[in-house]
Amino acid sequence: LDPAAHPEIATIATSLSAEPRRTQHRDDVLRILLREMDSLYQAAGEGQEVYRRWLAHVETLGRDVRIRSGRSVEEGLARSINEDGSITLLRPDGSLVTIPTGEQGASPAGPRQEGA
Repeated sequence: LDPAAHPEIATIATSLSAEPRRTQHRDDVLRILLREMDSLYQAAGEGQEVYRRWLAHVETLGRDVRIRSGRSVEEGLARSINEDGSITLLRPDGSLVTIPTGEQGASPAGPRQEGA
């Protein structure tokens, strides 16, 4: 997949073939992905806090985002990603909204980080 061929995602998406580090073979990528998924599955079975491990890698928090869910669009500052996968936004009017599902994109107002 060439992200440049899809304007709606071209600025936020990449592909393994577009990354200049080295060529990745599909079998190798699948092997690594399955190994990581197995590790998370084992950790969950042992009662480890997989959610907290994952949350440490989320780059969305503290940034302005736009979430499209069906015909509804919400914009605001990403305050939390909840254990059920929903996202809580701080709207420009100061109210909070929790969105269970949707497609995330950058806010058209441009990036803003919490505390800025």
